[in-house]
Amino acid sequence: MDVKDVMEYADKIGITAEQTIEVFKGLTDLGKEFINANVEIKRIDAEVERIKSIENVMIQRIKEQSKIYNQLLTGIFASRDKAIEKHFKVIDKGIKDNDREMILGGLYSLASVVKESPFADFEKFSIAFDSGNIII
Repeated sequence: MDVKDVMEYADKIGITAEQTIEVFKGLTDLGKEFINANVEIKRIDAEVERIKSIENVMIQRIKEQSKIYNQLLTGIFASRDKAIEKHFKVIDKGIKDNDREMILGGLYSLASVVKESPFADFEKFSIAFDSGNIII
């Protein structure tokens, strides 16, 4: 169908040439909007992929940090457990030997281990680790 046929058909159904041109302009505008929408969809899809990539990197970093924190905390508390156990052995020996000085020394040492927070050093480590100042 060429332009002449379109114009004849439009005339047959009572549509003027100007109205026909407006319809074609509307269709052209709609086509342009469709193309622009597709470009925007592609841009958004690329942005989603970029964000997913960042998310994957962040998840991997969290996993690595979690493993390091787990090892660090396990080490901190294992060390404290050993120290506490050692002081209880001193206290037990003092009780067995009826040695007040040994009992008091063990209790004093035990109290110093228990009252000292293992998280003070952990907090410093955590701040340094999060800032990237520590490479493991």
